[in-house]
Formats: sequence, structure tokens, C-alpha cells
Amino acid sequence: MNKRNEDDDVIDDDVTEREDDLTENEEDDTVEETYLEMVAREVLEEHKDLHNAFISDPQNPEEVSENESIKKFIALKVRAKVLESFECRQQWEDDEQLTKLFRACKRAMKQDPDLDALVAMKHVLRKDNSIKDVIERALEEEMEVDDEDDSDE
Repeated sequence: MNKRNEDDDVIDDDVTEREDDLTENEEDDTVEETYLEMVAREVLEEHKDLHNAFISDPQNPEEVSENESIKKFIALKVRAKVLESFECRQQWEDDEQLTKLFRACKRAMKQDPDLDALVAMKHVLRKDNSIKDVIERALEEEMEVDDEDDSDE
């Protein structure tokens, strides 16, 4: 990896490559938390009593089986949360209105690269009238149902 010229001196490129290697290693140390890790941490926080009951160095079969039960329970809870988020995403992909909102959010993020996805979606939801329309229709339907119930009496 050392680049040397004819006089066996270090070339400037060699120094910059080492600096690049150092910054790459530094970036690797600050790995972001994955979604699964975040969900697992949330579940553990929700069930601190189980986390406290977990024995790091089990001494007998009962402690081992209790640890296994805790692990299985936490795994079930994490799976349920992941499945819930998957179902939500499926709903977004299957619903035409939600898909339009998502596209609008992506356009807003392209226009302003510093804009966070959540903030962009908040802006889109404020500007979009489809939510107001849905609410108005639902209220009108409720009013019609109430009027029918009143006339039946």
C-alpha cells in the first residue's frame, strides 16, 4: 500500500490514503442502530421486570429455562412489532391516497435535502386536503345515520 517514488520517499498520495483509512474506521465505530435493535430495546424497556429477572449466569436448570422463556417472550413481542410495522407499510403501498402522500413526501425531500422524512410528511399532511375531505364525508355519514335513527323513533 506504500507508494514510493524512485528515491524511496513517501508520496503525498500515501499519506492521504492513510487519512482516508482512519476516517473510514472512525465511521465504522459509530454504527447506527438497526430497526430490529431499536424494537428489541423498546420491548426490553416495556418489560423491565423480565429484564431484571434474566440471570446472566444461570446456576441450575430452572434458571436456564426461565432465561429461555424470557428470550422467547421477548422474541414474540419483537416479531409482533415488526409484523405490525410491515402491515402498516403494506397498507401504505396498497392505498392509493397514502401512496400519493408518500410520493409528495419524497418530492419535498428532494427539493430540500436537509428535510427529515418525518418533518416532510408533516408538511405534506398539513397541505393535503384529502384528510379534511375524508373527515367531512365521515361526519356527513354519521349525521345521516343519526337522522335515520331519529326518524325511526
